[in-house]
Amino acid sequence: MKKHSNNYRIYEIQQDLINFLKGEGTYSNRPTNRIDSQIYSHYGQIKTHSDKYIGIIIELENRLYFAPITHDGDKKWLNKRDDTYDFEIVYDKFNKYTGSLLLCKALPLTENLVDFKSLEKIRNTEGEQYANLCNDELHYLNSKDIHDKIQDKMQACIYGKESNCMSLRVNYHLAIENVAEYNALIIEKQNKEIKELEKIIKNNEK
Repeated sequence: MKKHSNNYRIYEIQQDLINFLKGEGTYSNRPTNRIDSQIYSHYGQIKTHSDKYIGIIIELENRLYFAPITHDGDKKWLNKRDDTYDFEIVYDKFNKYTGSLLLCKALPLTENLVDFKSLEKIRNTEGEQYANLCNDELHYLNSKDIHDKIQDKMQACIYGKESNCMSLRVNYHLAIENVAEYNALIIEKQNKEIKELEKIIKNNEK
């Protein structure tokens, strides 16, 4: 496994993976016993668009966990934070609430399913304001006390330590199996594309 920096960085995952885990969209025919209703999605209620699905990678015991960050204006996660291991409230440099790190929604992922987003890339694609927000959040999350607390909270979630919000946690064991299945689909699709390309090249050589 690639060694990750001790500092948290911003990553993004694709909605297609979330659709697979939730059994939505083109994956609506997946068996119900393979679906986890606690998988978090950034889609709005009417599902006409999706925000960027961003978060940080937390490395524990040689496994990567992708914990999403939500920028919810209604502060619904903020109201759940008391006496729980499942969230970490995030603040900017002015000590203003910006969102929540959803440890209860962290997904055990593999390297190929996450895309590192540098602040420069975020600035070029999402604008200066959003890049500054991410920079503030990373600065907060990487402060030593908060960083260590996040590691401890994530471990508590994984090992099923009780909290007021533990019912909101994803099924980590099922997620591991589903991610492996999703990766198998990706490989199958890539092999099919390679065969199609080889067929085209062969026909052009005739």
